[in-house]
Amino acid sequence: MKILHITPAYHPAIQWGGPVVSVRILAKEQKKLGHSVEVYTTTLGLSSRKTQSVEVDGLTVHYFDFFTIKRWFVSFPLLRALWKNRDTFDVFDIHLVWDPVCWMSGLILAMTGKKIVISPHGTVEKTLIDRRSKNLKLFVYYVFLRPMFKRVAGFRFTAPDERDKFFQFTGLEAVHQAVVINPFKRELFESPAQSEEFDELGLEHRRYFLCLSRVNWKKRLEIFIDAFSLFVKRYPEHKLVIAGATDEEYGYFLKKRAEEAGIFDHCVFVFRPIPGDSPLKVALFQNAYAFVLPSFSENFGFVAVEALASGTPLIVSDGVAIKDLITKYGAGCVFKGSNLDDREAGNNLLQEMEKVVVPRHREKMIANGKLLVKAEFDNARIAQQVIDLYQGN
Repeated sequence: MKILHITPAYHPAIQWGGPVVSVRILAKEQKKLGHSVEVYTTTLGLSSRKTQSVEVDGLTVHYFDFFTIKRWFVSFPLLRALWKNRDTFDVFDIHLVWDPVCWMSGLILAMTGKKIVISPHGTVEKTLIDRRSKNLKLFVYYVFLRPMFKRVAGFRFTAPDERDKFFQFTGLEAVHQAVVINPFKRELFESPAQSEEFDELGLEHRRYFLCLSRVNWKKRLEIFIDAFSLFVKRYPEHKLVIAGATDEEYGYFLKKRAEEAGIFDHCVFVFRPIPGDSPLKVALFQNAYAFVLPSFSENFGFVAVEALASGTPLIVSDGVAIKDLITKYGAGCVFKGSNLDDREAGNNLLQEMEKVVVPRHREKMIANGKLLVKAEFDNARIAQQVIDLYQGN
């Protein structure tokens, strides 16, 4: 089978978050299964904006020049190449939907009757649409996305929660779809890491609560700060660490929140992109007292899996889709918060943070987390499940 993945960003654009990593692993695994796999993406993350084709992990990745509108990616060189080569591939897997790179590609392919599979990665749900650029997104949805969705061959979701929210918003019926979790390279986080950058942060006491991710409004890190400000009164030896690429405005907001709560000296902010395979990232995970992901919504929660593989206790909100697996295995704490105000959500988070202090709870979560990762994340099996989705309609 000849497969083309279309995605707004790809390796090495690590600041773009989980989909960059998961799409790369999926493409590699599909190649190992004997399929012809290529990728169309933008030059985000490269030193040059020049359109170019490069071999990455043994498959061809086509990087195209682009520009942005309200942080959405537009690439006419990509669309021209897609039109020219539309008969070259058997199936087109489009990752994410709001960027014009995605829905313009989908419309071109739908009009010509090509086989399209959409992987929304949790971006189509009412809560997120209502909270940011609502009117623009509704316009794009009804004018472009909905007509395209009605013509695609299928949808791939990474968790039942993501699937349910998608169909609740779209109202689509009788469509070919499957829930297939994201692949994950667990070996990196299971091996002990050494990092001079980590040593320089002064966290060798390992008494810190960590959130390492793309730092943006969706992560709802203000309630993390609020909960920690109460927690640290009882456990003053602990620190809070927030790491990852952020926009200047939200980063300033979080620092100000910590200062107003009187805990700035207990906080470490590492506001910069941290490569997915860097020793610093692995060391931050492996040495953390616990990992916290309080997001409004996460289609999967890739960083949560990295924490589990690192042997770190995990606390997530009920807006993180991987909560179902966490609950199934008893691999962490899930707190109610996605539909609550900051104060109530923060109090719920605080209760779970206090549970992590209890040794028997910590030991059980760590053991169950490693069991979850080993049982669920067989990348070859995951890649084959996606192939089965492609071939099923």
